[in-house]
Amino acid sequence: MFRKFDPSSDVSTSTQVKASVQRAIKSQILNANPELTDEILDELLPKKPPLVQYKVGPHLMLYCRYEESDQEGVSGSEIP
Repeated sequence: MFRKFDPSSDVSTSTQVKASVQRAIKSQILNANPELTDEILDELLPKKPPLVQYKVGPHLMLYCRYEESDQEGVSGSEIP
């Protein structure tokens, strides 16, 4: 019924989201969740680093942001 997600074969493309699209996503999140403050939303979705859109299969788009770690020797990690 379920299978393991494999980014190398399940993700067809990845593109950086334009700033206008990122603002529209933030606006939709605020409209759907009025209890969120601008400060909380800015912490979750800051302007930098930009969002990246991954096309997963024919019907799913996954938005992630890339955050570099402050720890030495540790590479960045993607945060959905």
